[in-house]
Amino acid sequence: GGTGHADRCVLEPYREAAERVGWRARTRWRAAGALWVMPTVVGHNFLRCGSSARRRWPDKGALVAVFNLADLFEIVVDTVPENVALVAGEVRLTYAELEAVSNRLADYLRGQGIGAGDHVGLQLYNGHEYFVAALAAYKLRAVPININYRYVAEEVRYVLLDAGTEAVVYHKRFAPVVREAIDNLTTLKCLIEVDDDSDVASIPGALNYETALSQASHRD
Repeated sequence: GGTGHADRCVLEPYREAAERVGWRARTRWRAAGALWVMPTVVGHNFLRCGSSARRRWPDKGALVAVFNLADLFEIVVDTVPENVALVAGEVRLTYAELEAVSNRLADYLRGQGIGAGDHVGLQLYNGHEYFVAALAAYKLRAVPININYRYVAEEVRYVLLDAGTEAVVYHKRFAPVVREAIDNLTTLKCLIEVDDDSDVASIPGALNYETALSQASHRD
């Protein structure tokens, strides 16, 4: 309880950037991982978060918005777009580039019927595709579900069934496991396969990750 330092955070450096972009259409997709953001009409605190902020309705006259992880990421994008955001092997992406590719994947997933509250399974090695897929899910208010790449088909199937997963993004080398796991699984709307130069056969109906990006648009 209380309103001490551990119970709130103030991100004053982002105040101007957030006021410029935070109240625009960027909030239209948000839900998962949300923070209550309560800029006061009088005063200098921009972002207050913590248990005290979550359990008390804002005072009369306060402005209220809900930001999730994608919103906070986009504030940084608008502030330092050319800074390097991600390095994975030889891949280096700036905040602007990471924003663009995650927007494309989010647009494709939305076109396949993925939206708020839906679950997107990720059976991927650690790499830029994992971060892009998770960020794309947050942009749709969907929920990314991590699937350990060491899981056998029975374990993957349990996760997919338990979460009611509607989409799966996976590295191609896991195709045999995923194919067995999704047998007769009726909740799936799409499969996205990330090429990794493995020589296993693709799952019928799965779409290549790069193809999905090329078919989508870069929507803000």
